[in-house]
Amino acid sequence: MKMTPEDEERLRLWHATENTDGIQNTAFPLLSYQGMKEYFETEICAFVRSHEYTGLALHSRKAGIQPTTPAWLRDTYAFVYYLNEEGEAKQFIQVWLRDQSIRSYSQISYIPGRATPSEFPAVPAFKAEAEPSVPRAEQDSIMRGVHRYLKNLFPKKVQREYYEAILANIVQNPGEIPRVCLVLEGQQGCGKNIFLSFFAQKVLGMQHCSQASSLSIVFDSHSTHLKLKSLVVVDEVNSNEGRKFADLFKDAVTTDYVNVNEKYQKQLQVPNMTSWIVTTNNRSSMLVEPGDRRFCFLDCSDKMCGPEKYNYWLEIANLLFHTPKTGRAVYQYFKGLDISEYRGMFPRKRPISYTHEAAAQCGIPDYSKYLSYMCGAMEMRCEKHTKVQAMGMVSDFKQWLADLNFSSQQQDRNTGPMFLAEMKSMCSEAANSENHMRACRYRRHTQGYCFSFEVKSLKEFLKQSKRFHQDLYEMGGGKEDMQGLQIRVEED
Repeated sequence: MKMTPEDEERLRLWHATENTDGIQNTAFPLLSYQGMKEYFETEICAFVRSHEYTGLALHSRKAGIQPTTPAWLRDTYAFVYYLNEEGEAKQFIQVWLRDQSIRSYSQISYIPGRATPSEFPAVPAFKAEAEPSVPRAEQDSIMRGVHRYLKNLFPKKVQREYYEAILANIVQNPGEIPRVCLVLEGQQGCGKNIFLSFFAQKVLGMQHCSQASSLSIVFDSHSTHLKLKSLVVVDEVNSNEGRKFADLFKDAVTTDYVNVNEKYQKQLQVPNMTSWIVTTNNRSSMLVEPGDRRFCFLDCSDKMCGPEKYNYWLEIANLLFHTPKTGRAVYQYFKGLDISEYRGMFPRKRPISYTHEAAAQCGIPDYSKYLSYMCGAMEMRCEKHTKVQAMGMVSDFKQWLADLNFSSQQQDRNTGPMFLAEMKSMCSEAANSENHMRACRYRRHTQGYCFSFEVKSLKEFLKQSKRFHQDLYEMGGGKEDMQGLQIRVEED
């Protein structure tokens, strides 16, 4: 039942009493029972009857169904009153809980601010959506400052446009994931995070976003970081985490549903609404396989780094965080941005940067690169099995690095003891695998400790463990004059 004209006028006057601090003179308007019922069921609480949840639920001020009980409602809303026919104020909540016509929803909407009258709104609207509109002239003035920042951060237009399209997709199509994770690679102090913090706080609202300092926090067994979040930002991811959570991370970028297992709560399966953005200063932080379309690396310029740029960053901070209309202006800009060429095509439209190509290779350990090269060389020689003295292999590995003039980021791991330790660890790993037990083995021989390899199994094991370097494998297979693996041990 809709409100009477009298109730609508009372509600209008109640809203008009809001003071400059945003606090009402009274917590609730004083309406007739039907008017208060309409207001309470629209703004506070209703009954949900769906396959996901059945019972009383609060209209969300944060993402997700918020179950409640009659006892809690009685205690919390005991001060809410309505006007009876005699004009007397009566307690509302007791009468409402006995009402047989409480509004009931059979469907739940998880899209921010997009619930129809027949759907229970499980997710509130974006913060800037509810703010007053900004005139076009003011919006253009604000966006000039924003675009100045974006051009300094992403000098390449194609990368800048893709970044804007990802953010615009969140605003225009909430709940429609791009199935691509943006990786912003640049040195500390270049400004990777400042706009993302602004976008989360002032445009979307923090109930729609999650910011974490590591992937381990996001993928904790009881984490709620992926529960109906429109944006997840992970800061300064390192290569160890990138490898450890590679499979979980890739699945989270593309899956349609995610499982949420909050402590002391029933496990839920909810729609995946999350767009991912990762920042890093290490291009080997993410495990990127050849042909993988789930990552898009953007090169962040360092031209605005350094103490001499302090005034520039002060201006940007003032614009983003201390100019009241900036959040709404940016929201309007992204709302109106034409992203038709990207929608549904984000993986195919990725700009492939140098950082992306380098990331796909530089994260592989040098000893695995060496073994990939060795597999190619041995296949060229039609060798299926071989044994190599351990110390001879160390010498060969160092000579191989020198011959190929590798500029490696892993120099501290290329010592003899470290190389042997990693090789032994890999042998142990292979021995515990189901299909590659003979890939590589470390054992004592009459001439000292040695490694034995079965080439086909080793190659497959490296691929399975994401440590195979295709280019070096092909290079090894194409070299006729091999300098490596000169110290052999005959088979027993």
